[in-house]
Amino acid sequence: MTDSTNAKIRIAIHKRTSVFSMSARRIFFIAAALAVCGVLACSLAGWMEKRPLPPSGGLFIPGEILIPGPHFLQADPKWGGDLLGPTEDSLASVGCAVSSAAMVLAGYGVETDPGKLNAFLQSLPGGYTPQGWLYWEKAAESAPGFVLLPHYEDVPSYFLMDSNLLRGNPVIIRLRYPSGITHFMVVCGKSGFDYLVRDPGWGGLRGVYPLRDFGGPIEALRFYRKPQSKAALEKEGDAARRHDCRAPSSNRLRAATLCVTQGLLPGVFLFRAFSRQGLAGFFF
Repeated sequence: MTDSTNAKIRIAIHKRTSVFSMSARRIFFIAAALAVCGVLACSLAGWMEKRPLPPSGGLFIPGEILIPGPHFLQADPKWGGDLLGPTEDSLASVGCAVSSAAMVLAGYGVETDPGKLNAFLQSLPGGYTPQGWLYWEKAAESAPGFVLLPHYEDVPSYFLMDSNLLRGNPVIIRLRYPSGITHFMVVCGKSGFDYLVRDPGWGGLRGVYPLRDFGGPIEALRFYRKPQSKAALEKEGDAARRHDCRAPSSNRLRAATLCVTQGLLPGVFLFRAFSRQGLAGFFF
């Protein structure tokens, strides 16, 4: 063979090797991308799924979210001796639900506390069940001057908890003591994967603390929508009836802003969780 022929053979082999290497790299990156997408899809499904939840998990929150609000204890002497609803039991012993609702409503600006809210519900024909269980929608009626948008009362998911906290809206959860007795408390923030709670029971004497210290699982979730003033709603209604083009556009802008907040912020936190925690950080 001549030198020219050998050179041509070497060039051909080099080209084939280069093509193979490029193909192998493409296959590797495609496989890696598919694996990451699979992990993200499974993680997103777990984040959205409604089920009993461990006391920590969901989105990783760098730093801390802490929603301001009052911390009421059900055994406070101001109301601890009051009877709960139609029962013979005191707020100090079984008033965790009404105390949690009072904390959330007072955080919205409603002038209430466990004693006032209990008295209000006792005055209604349907504030409590005969067993003393709170009707959550009736508690919202204690907000004069406000309209509380529809409330949620069902099985929890990390998505529902995290999206509310990102909007500055606290939620109420139901758990159980080791004895099996149910207990309600307010989730008012998050740090990392840890939910932060205001406990109306004896645990609340320590102030806000991580929910994992109490334990789990989280069995049920309650939350209200942030209130709007009746005057503002009436103004919007009048504008709409006059076919004022500003009212629909403002509503669309508000809806678009909410969609961006709910859609982009969780995505940002998911990305930051992945970059900080690695793949393991996505398994809840």
